[in-house]
Amino acid sequence: MSEQMEELKVGEGKKGGGKDGEKKKKKAAAGDAGGRTELSPPPGYIEERLALYTKLKEEHDALMAERAEKDSKPIKVTLPDGKVVEAESWKTTPYQVAAGIR
Repeated sequence: MSEQMEELKVGEGKKGGGKDGEKKKKKAAAGDAGGRTELSPPPGYIEERLALYTKLKEEHDALMAERAEKDSKPIKVTLPDGKVVEAESWKTTPYQVAAGIR
């Protein structure tokens, strides 16, 4: 038994040798591996969903603009280091506050 183990080399003793690796290489070289495909023409439900999304986004944007116009007032934002920054509710974003830190 030990004589047989000594005679074995890496890669020997497996059925199929390296055929799986060869198949993967061939498939990748063919250009079919994980590529993006588009349906032509696209299914009808995609157009319906895009129309619904556009409608809802317009409503939301209008609501947020109205809210920013009506309910906006000056506020003070206290940062973790104790610094107080002036801001406006419904208009100032956390990014704008962070960008003003220097």
